[in-house]
Formats: sequence, C-alpha cells, structure tokens
Amino acid sequence: MQEEFSNRPQALKSGFGILTNFNQLTTGIHNFGIEAQDSAGVTQSAVASMTVVKVANAELLDMFDLSAAQVSRVESAIELENVTVRDQATQQTTQITADYIWDAAVSASPSRPAVERLA
Repeated sequence: MQEEFSNRPQALKSGFGILTNFNQLTTGIHNFGIEAQDSAGVTQSAVASMTVVKVANAELLDMFDLSAAQVSRVESAIELENVTVRDQATQQTTQITADYIWDAAVSASPSRPAVERLA
C-alpha cells in the first residue's frame, strides 16, 4: 500500500474493512476468517468468533421504547425490563429485557457499556 500510495503518509498503516449487517446471520456463534497473501506469495490467516444475538428475532428494529421500562442495577449491570421493540419488516412489537454489563476488557469507562444480553 505504501508503494502504491507513496504520497499518503499513513499508507503503511492502512487497512481494509467490510461493512455487513450481522443481523442477516442466524442467531448463534459464527466464525469469521481472513487470509492475506503478500507479493512473495506468503500467506497468513486469522479466525475470530462472534455471537450474533437478534433482539426479538428481528433483522432491524425501528423502535426501542423505554417509556414503560423498569430499571434496576446490580453491581456493574443495568437491567431494563419491559422495553418495547418493533421489527421494521413485520411491524410486530415485542417486550424484552435488556441487560447492559460493563466489561473492563471492552470498555475503558462505565460511560461505554457493552451489551451482554438482549432477550
């Protein structure tokens, strides 16, 4: 990349990305792999796992209503009960419980919670 884009100072540190809607995947654990090959033909690969959780089994929500929600906190978790969500495709509403748990490995501060469970 640096050779091809030598006029760009950060070319050496450039990377590639892909945009995808993970909710198009089925609920459960998925493994993602990538393999790169350099100009000398040397390849290197990596695999990572991710758990897909679909809130209300919906691909996309167009409503997340907290007006009737009840909130409780236990240690580093916040639980929201009676949250109403709506599936954009079917317009079906469902009540869920959402747990937000701060994970020091994921978040540098409590202002950035990691979603642990949505059911």
